[in-house]
Amino acid sequence: MTAIAAWVGVDARSAASVYLASDSRISWSNGDHWDFGRKLFASRRHPELLGYCGDVEFPSLLLGQIVDLIDSDAFFTPHEDPRAKFQRIANMLRAALQTYPKQEQRTFSILYCTRAGVGMAASFHLATLSWSKGVWAHGWVSMPQRSDLLVTLGSGAAQLRSTYEAWSQAQGERTSRSVFSAFCDSLGAAKDPTVGGAPQLVGLYRKGSAEHFGVIDHGNRFLLGLPVEASPTLDAVEWRNELFERCDWRTTVRLARAQPHARPKGTKG
Repeated sequence: MTAIAAWVGVDARSAASVYLASDSRISWSNGDHWDFGRKLFASRRHPELLGYCGDVEFPSLLLGQIVDLIDSDAFFTPHEDPRAKFQRIANMLRAALQTYPKQEQRTFSILYCTRAGVGMAASFHLATLSWSKGVWAHGWVSMPQRSDLLVTLGSGAAQLRSTYEAWSQAQGERTSRSVFSAFCDSLGAAKDPTVGGAPQLVGLYRKGSAEHFGVIDHGNRFLLGLPVEASPTLDAVEWRNELFERCDWRTTVRLARAQPHARPKGTKG
């Protein structure tokens, strides 16, 4: 299993961003686990995000292929209706699973997020798709008028919701940054052995393609769950720490010009 979450950031005008976060642990029934599994996917050229929880093999293979098709402009047009794009993705997954060995078919859930329009005309759209024991289910998640957690799935979902509520009460408000901070805290305190590894983070803004964010976790650099060595190419990536502060990948501390985010009393790091 896994922990995966989606949330929206809303400013004084409207929804300004949407993010997906997940853990990086892949576990097996014999108790073994590996903490560098990719669970989130973001288009390099378009505003498209995908993530999964549950079974690893089928979703990770298919979602990687789907994102490559999107980036090659061979799957759908960038300005296609969000529901039409989601239907294409769902149809691809359904058709592929029909040919997948039945003895290897296991429960999984998919999160799909996209943006329609650009700038102040932008709107964000989030859908869920799941399969279990031969039954498909899907739904659309409503966007609230304030920053908030939209959905959380996987074996770590209950702990994340509890931790996020503690953050919200301590702050006296719900904020986008508090969702990610609560997510990091819940990973650190996870009692479920199937949840762990470094946080992964992808997102959408009002304009531009989807973003892959680097994460500073306990002083170490991670990108899509993998530890990365120092390289000038890391300048191309936006880096965040557990408080959602923008960071310098070289020093792993908050950028001097970045907005500081204090940890509220009553929350544990």
